[in-house]
Amino acid sequence: MSVRCYLGLGSNMGDRLLHLKTAVKLLDAVSGIQCISRSRIYETDPVGYLEQDQFLNAVVCVRTTRKPFELLELILQIEKQMGRERLIHWGPRTIDIDILTYGNMTLLSEQLVLPHPRLHERAFVLLPFMDLDKQWVHPNMNQSIQELWNQLKQKGGVREWMIQWESEYERTEN
Repeated sequence: MSVRCYLGLGSNMGDRLLHLKTAVKLLDAVSGIQCISRSRIYETDPVGYLEQDQFLNAVVCVRTTRKPFELLELILQIEKQMGRERLIHWGPRTIDIDILTYGNMTLLSEQLVLPHPRLHERAFVLLPFMDLDKQWVHPNMNQSIQELWNQLKQKGGVREWMIQWESEYERTEN
């Protein structure tokens, strides 16, 4: 049985767009994970640790037959493969992949909290999430992504990025 999950992607080091594209390709290449849709890409100001470059952020929807902790382990392996180092909390990173939702599951453990504990507080998550599913309802808050966005006080620092998943060349050819 497959479960629909939403994953948050972020990068603010090196070729940020390439890192997002690579992460999606690596996720899609894993047995039991299929990427089915992607949000637009947004450029965002850093949150938490501010002395760093701007991020590119997106949300992808995947179908998976993997259990939540298996999915987490695979994501951590992909991050490591892509050069992620955890030196500063909320610091610069080549890639960050967060499990935002796993179906409608709620889970609270030291390793994994579902839905993501700060999903409802972050414009850089809610805005791209709305690109994919405004009606998804947070199981603990009983509110849709659209309702959570409407209640969000700090919506600044997030801009649709000029380049999306395809290159400028591909866009002009289609």
